[in-house]
Amino acid sequence: MPRSDAVKLVYAPGSRSGATGETVFNYIVTNTVNGDEYREGFIDPATLENGVYVLDIYAADYFGNTATKQLTLEVSK
Repeated sequence: MPRSDAVKLVYAPGSRSGATGETVFNYIVTNTVNGDEYREGFIDPATLENGVYVLDIYAADYFGNTATKQLTLEVSK
């Protein structure tokens, strides 16, 4: 399990978990947490050449829950 200060790098605003109501986990997908290692990451479209890009997103947690999503984005300057 990562240290508790890594939590702020994982869950985005709007995440909630509790005994009542719906549990929602919104992840900051540019950041990485893996055991004791964690870091903040960024995507800067200004550094990309014009074109169409496919972004593959993977998220997994300690309990084996996984999610994937593929986004297509276009950069034009």
